Amino acid sequence: MMENLKLCFLAFSLFLLVGCNSDIVVSPNITVEGETISTIGYSGTSADTESDKPPEIYEMLDITVVKPKAEISISYKDTPKKVLVKSWYGAKLVEDDRELKEYKITVPSEEGIYIYSLAARWNFRTASNSVFVIEVKR
Repeated sequence: MMENLKLCFLAFSLFLLVGCNSDIVVSPNITVEGETISTIGYSGTSADTESDKPPEIYEMLDITVVKPKAEISISYKDTPKKVLVKSWYGAKLVEDDRELKEYKITVPSEEGIYIYSLAARWNFRTASNSVFVIEVKR
């Protein structure tokens, strides 16, 4: 039952993101060493997230294993005006709304599971939020 509710929420969120803004492609392409990292979009803005907890939707994602200090590249078909990143190590907030200037993230050297949330904005009405999960392993 909960799984179906999550899938309905995801479908509705994607409808809102794509259906209302069909002129702009809001989904990021996120890669590390040529491998695509699984992402999922969700509704809301980083400013709406008053909690220091990661979006629960991350639990639906496959974890991508990466090497320490690897570089994650983020690209968009239509370049947003601003991208903010939040990150968590386990459930602990590590970064809070840091602006990405070059759309790259250097993976930490400490092994473990990291959750990232990206908030991108193109104009006053078009924004997207995406989350992905990595596991740093030597």
